[in-house]
Amino acid sequence: DPETPERLYTGPVLDLQELMLDQWVEEQIYDSLLDDCVKDVMNDLKTLNGGLSNVLGLFDLGTPAEYNWNVVSSDTISNNTTLGTTIAEYDLSCDCVATVFHSNNLQNASDLGVAVTFIHEMVHAYLYLNWAIRGEEFDINYPKLVDEFIKDRGFNSAHHNEFPRRFTDRIAVTLRLYADSKGYDIDDQYLRDLAWAGLHQTEAYKNLSSSEQKRIDNVVNIETTGLDAKGKETAFKGVNSDCN
Repeated sequence: DPETPERLYTGPVLDLQELMLDQWVEEQIYDSLLDDCVKDVMNDLKTLNGGLSNVLGLFDLGTPAEYNWNVVSSDTISNNTTLGTTIAEYDLSCDCVATVFHSNNLQNASDLGVAVTFIHEMVHAYLYLNWAIRGEEFDINYPKLVDEFIKDRGFNSAHHNEFPRRFTDRIAVTLRLYADSKGYDIDDQYLRDLAWAGLHQTEAYKNLSSSEQKRIDNVVNIETTGLDAKGKETAFKGVNSDCN
């Protein structure tokens, strides 16, 4: 029998750096152009005790409060199924990185689907911020990411390969905190699987067994589209996000 995975730890993890990250999460995310359905989930995530900073706390680098993340909502072209896009560019005019959440592609997602999308894009934004601000220090702390970027000339795939190395477990913990705050009866494995959203092209995913891949695909599809991996309408574990 497969070994039973250790239960997701949701106890206190805050230290001085994470208190600073909490401040960044609270004060430096600009959301005036964000749809209510995403903003509501974001605000719920902010209320979790160390929930978002718990993910960012794995960074070897902090981000000073004067650097910003602009989050906006917008439709995307009809044949594009992307849920969120973080622009790989640091804007000096606002000391910020921007992310677009695609309203038309989130309309069939659950609140859990929106939550994992928001957290996923937050990690992208934070990586871009630290790379732009810290340069050489970032290169030292993220050698594999930088090496993959140099080889592929693209940050998106390099970022994604970094997720399983550092972030998917902590994303799952934050999803655990969120689900518990909503009173959802969801097992840890389901949330671990959901944390793989957007990572299907990574080397780590390709190295999983076919049964693990099918299980992950099913969970991610259900919470982001309302359909299972075979296209059959399937009930969420969360609730409808109302991103209409």
